[in-house]
Amino acid sequence: MDFIMMDGHKMEKMKARIFSLLNRQGRKSRVIRTLACFLFLVPFFFPSAQAACTWSQGSFGNTNNCLTDFTNGTFFMIGCGGGTNYLYYSTNGTTWTNPNLSGTLSSNGRVSYGNGIWLVTDSTNFLYSTDLSSWTRIAVPSGFTNGGAGNSTSLFTNGSFFSTCGGYACNLMFYSADAATWNSTAMTGTGWWRSMAFGNGVFVALENNSGLVNTSTSGTSGWAAGPTLGASYGQWNSLVFAKNKFWAMADGMYVSSSSDGRTWSTPVAMQFTNGAPSGAAAGISSLRYDAASGIFMAFYGYSGTNAIIYSGDGLTWTTETVNKSWFRGPSIANGLIVAGGSGQIFYYTSASCLVVPLTCDAGYYSSDGTTCICVGEDYWSAGGVTMRTACVAGTKSAGCGTAAAAATDCVAYKTLKNSKNGTTALMRAVKMTTPSVCVSSGGTKYYGNLTTSAVTGAVKLNVGGVVYYVTNNASAQ
Repeated sequence: MDFIMMDGHKMEKMKARIFSLLNRQGRKSRVIRTLACFLFLVPFFFPSAQAACTWSQGSFGNTNNCLTDFTNGTFFMIGCGGGTNYLYYSTNGTTWTNPNLSGTLSSNGRVSYGNGIWLVTDSTNFLYSTDLSSWTRIAVPSGFTNGGAGNSTSLFTNGSFFSTCGGYACNLMFYSADAATWNSTAMTGTGWWRSMAFGNGVFVALENNSGLVNTSTSGTSGWAAGPTLGASYGQWNSLVFAKNKFWAMADGMYVSSSSDGRTWSTPVAMQFTNGAPSGAAAGISSLRYDAASGIFMAFYGYSGTNAIIYSGDGLTWTTETVNKSWFRGPSIANGLIVAGGSGQIFYYTSASCLVVPLTCDAGYYSSDGTTCICVGEDYWSAGGVTMRTACVAGTKSAGCGTAAAAATDCVAYKTLKNSKNGTTALMRAVKMTTPSVCVSSGGTKYYGNLTTSAVTGAVKLNVGGVVYYVTNNASAQ
């Protein structure tokens, strides 16, 4: 634990006030008086805030190192401002190799890997390599517009590379199996397709300015328009697939999520445990997710202030202020955070310095601060916290998961009892399974969830030769 000491002047003033109060109490305060004397014999100590990440720095070639990326066990550093030799790579994040590229490379490239090939795409260049040492540069595919935006993004999945355009006015998705020969397919809607992700069998592309979503099951055809998340939340500059969901982030400090890429949650403001980064909101970018640690991380940079923000659930965030010169474009992987800087400097630190507060999903809570469990039939929890809230008297929830996520999930109930063996079942005034068992009492219908999976101690019913168990377990819904 860290401590801070109270200065002598403040200590004397506090001592005088305490003894003045004690003197008014006379002999009644002898024990307290003795304790106070003991306290002032030693320094006052108070716990301070948790220590920040300790950043180390190294240096190499580029005047300004803008963006880091990580793929196939390798970190990449891409320089700012354009120029030759603006690509470095490292397997440990501290020792870097320069492949000595010929020609220029923009500051906003992304790296992907597949079929034994590394691919770098930026707004004006496509480069690929099979060994990281020798790189082949090809002309950008026909229809690949720059338009001054300076950003494209790429990924590899299902045996092919995919790349968006690098410009403001594009309606094409590009794909290739070998990174050398490229084809394109039309998207629905024109814009700056700055982010792309794949998960749950769906490709999702996100337009930066409006938040228009496009989806495809193949990536090579059939791109269809989904919802528009909305320009009022800022620029939708980042998209990742993590924790079995797509997560979109706007630089106005809003997030939205989707399980299937087609139906999205209403954007919500990012909540901070220790305050949002100081300065303008429109400085959030470069959302990353590290599957090994389960941590989301993004970069904040505005008017000389820079920080990383991180989260365990994508909703509740913690700010780690950095304020290093031109600190930018961090990546998190292999237990390390690596970021670029100015004056030929880069920064790195152990990812273990990011301590993510425990949060639980809806319908779960934590009694020990380490593990999330079902809230139980008498409670509900909206998620994103570790606490649970009691249902009002005379009501019960389903006890777990999304059916115990709000106060409205607590409904009137009756208890069904098997008189032969004493087993009981909870009947609630809401139907949640088909089929279900139903009883009527006082004009209200009460339903019991049915499942064919055996449940110890549950009421058992035989309907048409099929054995059902009456349960309040959310997993049976």
